[in-house]
Amino acid sequence: MSPRKDCCVICGYDIRDYGTLEGKWLMEFRAIGINNSTDDPLQAPSDPTKRYDDENYDRHLTKEFYVTFCWEQTIAFVSHDACWKLFEEALKPDNIPLKRFIDICSSLPLIQIMGLFHWGHTYGGIYTFDNISAFPWEYSFLDQALDAEALRCARVNPWNIPTLRALMAETAHKPPMAGAPILNESSDCFRQFPWEIREAIANKLSTRDALSLRESSRAFQPLLASSTFWASRFQPGLDREFLFESYRRPEIRDWLSLYRSTSQKRSPPGLKNRTRIWNLINYILPLLKLRLAHDESRDWAYKSHETRLVEADAKLMQLVHRRNGSSNVLNDGCRLLKTQQAHIPQSLDSIALSFIEVGNHGHLTGICFSSKDGMKTQLGYLFPNGTMVYKVEDLSGFVLAIDPKGVRGVKIVHSNGDRSAWFGFPEMTPVTERLRVIDTTKPIRVSVDVRNRAPFSLQFLII
Repeated sequence: MSPRKDCCVICGYDIRDYGTLEGKWLMEFRAIGINNSTDDPLQAPSDPTKRYDDENYDRHLTKEFYVTFCWEQTIAFVSHDACWKLFEEALKPDNIPLKRFIDICSSLPLIQIMGLFHWGHTYGGIYTFDNISAFPWEYSFLDQALDAEALRCARVNPWNIPTLRALMAETAHKPPMAGAPILNESSDCFRQFPWEIREAIANKLSTRDALSLRESSRAFQPLLASSTFWASRFQPGLDREFLFESYRRPEIRDWLSLYRSTSQKRSPPGLKNRTRIWNLINYILPLLKLRLAHDESRDWAYKSHETRLVEADAKLMQLVHRRNGSSNVLNDGCRLLKTQQAHIPQSLDSIALSFIEVGNHGHLTGICFSSKDGMKTQLGYLFPNGTMVYKVEDLSGFVLAIDPKGVRGVKIVHSNGDRSAWFGFPEMTPVTERLRVIDTTKPIRVSVDVRNRAPFSLQFLII
């Protein structure tokens, strides 16, 4: 067996003692999971309020929290303490939903030789996909990237950044930039609004969209000199939100200078690493918000010898709990959490499909059948921001683009054979027509996994 390696479940970099003061943060980790007593090399206080370097902490006298999540079992997941603090910042004022996060991590395939969980992305460029020995729809093996700059920045503390403090001090207490509207173009519909209203409009836009608006409307020409606009770039949801120190300390500041100094090209290494990790956290946030639909659906228990199925499914793996609290490791595909069943309404009016994109993949997360009398039958996870509605009264079945992780694309088939355009992310994915013609009077069954990046298996009862 190869030497064990542990990687942060958030940032993907090693949890290792490099023997330097600058690299100390890489060995400070948080353990999230189930307490277990083993001779594991990674140990932490079982009390979440304690740290290993507390003066009154003695690991020989205190019950330990042992971390074992590689090789043959999963007991806990680890992240750098600095990455966990950034995770907490990204969710404020809410707390991290630990149970949901553990469920999500439990459904991640594990590259055992690397101690690395596979989210479907390259952890911000510090790994590469193996696109030679795997099909595009399969989990590509990750290997360490050859980008020396990305790897160098990944070793720098993203939480404690001394150069950032100096930069904040340098841009503080400078007078705001002058900027006042001076144009009165009669052909510009925005000119009727006071400048404060125009600023408020621009503040809600991404920087790229706001600057495009400035190019198309002379009423927004003074935007570059607006301190209010550049200050808004550091608010949650916009492109400098990771610099949370700035908007939590309201000061007079040269916001444009701070914006320019914190670009990816000019940022210090620690801030580049923070930007990378913040983007990775933003992949996780939508998954934390997904909730299983329970309205019109119910769990489905059936006896296989009494039931025949026609199905199109992903590579599903049952979750197996061991006596010590650990669970079996997932190497590929997706983790089966739950099955749901419902009948398709006979007076069908429309079908809503929910998709979510995480990393380099997008998958179906939920389906909702609406009847003409307004009743809804919902299955899976419904994601409002990623839902598309298709009007259909004469459903024949579905054509699916499906890979080992779930359904990536859907075509809806009418009873006359007509098909809708693709919904979702069907590119470079195998297509099946097993469900092109179904008996819509029979129940539909779906299987979903924990995180629902790899969620769906569709199955229909047949006689």
